[in-house]
Amino acid sequence: MAPAISLLAMLLVCSLGIATLECVTGDALPVAKLHRSSPPPRRASSSPKTKGRGTSAPSVQSPAISAPPSPAPGLPPAPPPLPPPAPPSSPPPNYGPTFTLSAQTSAVRLFQGNGSFGLRVDLAVPNPAAPAQRVWAPWCATAKQTEQRFFAGSIMSLLCRAAMPRSGGGFISAYDDQAFPIPAGPVPAGQGYLNPAEYKAWVYIPDEKIPGPEVEYDKTTLDLSVFKVTTTPCASGYVLMANCVFFGRR
Repeated sequence: MAPAISLLAMLLVCSLGIATLECVTGDALPVAKLHRSSPPPRRASSSPKTKGRGTSAPSVQSPAISAPPSPAPGLPPAPPPLPPPAPPSSPPPNYGPTFTLSAQTSAVRLFQGNGSFGLRVDLAVPNPAAPAQRVWAPWCATAKQTEQRFFAGSIMSLLCRAAMPRSGGGFISAYDDQAFPIPAGPVPAGQGYLNPAEYKAWVYIPDEKIPGPEVEYDKTTLDLSVFKVTTTPCASGYVLMANCVFFGRR
């Protein structure tokens, strides 16, 4: 009975692969020698098979990186700067008042100021560039002629009566600001303005020729030697303002 149990035990060992059985024959009962067999080599572990088509391992996705939040909308962009304002337009040129010829003789011509109470006076004088010729010359305003206006006024009375037989005489303005300004720069021709470009001579009574504050001119004809003739416009910038009267003789 014991040999049978030993034989069964060896067969069990062989079936489990723990050892190999080597039988030794002889006269006696067979003897089994046990040799421990080396364990089979381990297989490299493999990734578990996944269900579905193919055997490749599932791809690993990187975690999604969210974009930074957009900045909150701010104020709208500033509009472009406005262009600079246009420069103010220059005022229209001032040519002074306009005049209308009201009376003329060979020695004088009188221009009525349009829209004003007053006359400007041109005298016929020798041309400074050619003394044998006569040219028209505006009568310039000066401070002393205005201050001692009796002398110049009496000459104006003589001229008014000669140019306007119905006139009772004349006078000159008693105030410095009552004179006609001479336009500066070019003046449109033929529109009644006092145009300096049209004149080759200008006249005035020099201070030394005025005899006194209440002395009148005592001649019955115009004596041009009382006047000074120049080729440049009036130094004062004004021509004399005069008037003729019609309500009786002075």
